[in-house]
Parts: sequence; C-alpha cells; structure tokens
Amino acid sequence: MTHALKTTLEMFDKISNNTKNFELRKMDRPFKNGDKLLLQEWDGEQYTGRELSLDITDVFAGEAAEKYGLRKGFGIISFCEERNTPTQAEWKYVPPEFVFENGQPPITIPPPNF
Repeated sequence: MTHALKTTLEMFDKISNNTKNFELRKMDRPFKNGDKLLLQEWDGEQYTGRELSLDITDVFAGEAAEKYGLRKGFGIISFCEERNTPTQAEWKYVPPEFVFENGQPPITIPPPNF
C-alpha cells in the first residue's frame, strides 16, 4: 500500500538529504512495514511538485509505544529510500571472476537455485 503524505519544506529537505529517516505522526492510516510512502513537498499553500518515494522499514505504535511515552494514537514510522529489490526472476548470476571485494581475489558466489 502507498500512503501519500504532505511534508513541509524543512522536513522534505532533511529527508531528501538522508539526515532524517523517521516520522512522528498521528496513526490515522494503517501503516505497515513494507508499505510505501509518497512524500509530497508542501509550502503551506500548495504542493511544490517535489516528491520522494520511500519504503517503510518499521512502525512503532500502539501499546508498546505508549509504554515509552508516546501519546495514544501516535507512532514513529521509520523509512529508507525506496529499494528496487529485484524479483527472483530478475536476479542475474554473476560469475566469480567478476566479483571483487576490496581489491582482493574473486570470491565464489554460487548461482541461485530457482
């Protein structure tokens, strides 16, 4: 599920610069791990046209959050840049001679089992 949210100029910049990776907000939607966030920059009067697509990595809410002092109905949503994780059909086998780690000799990676 994708959740489109308004985001202020200041917060949008912090998120787009990777200096902020969470949002404290009212849990007015069924946010879940694995959902997407579409953050739309809002200048207080209109949308600016800038958007960010993010993956929700954790939702801290409910009774567990209230035990740590969050008001009832509020939660913390953690997120990261959208990961374009390939499906198994999109995986490609990379022969060991092309895989290097820190300039060391190739490491062996077995082909995936489909």
